[in-house]
Amino acid sequence: MSRSGDAGLSRPSVTADDLDLAVQLAGAVLREAPAAAWEGKAGSLEWDCWETAVRRFVNTFSS
Repeated sequence: MSRSGDAGLSRPSVTADDLDLAVQLAGAVLREAPAAAWEGKAGSLEWDCWETAVRRFVNTFSS
């Protein structure tokens, strides 16, 4: 899918290995958060940090 302004630019393909690495790295970082932090409000959002992470995951992998 080409966007205006991207004309003539080539982007490398994302491979299954790239996706696997991204998931591993994200999991490693998220595991570092203390359990209590997941229950806290996610900034100005109406939901907590846990629900924000779930929403992010669903939005990333559902398309």
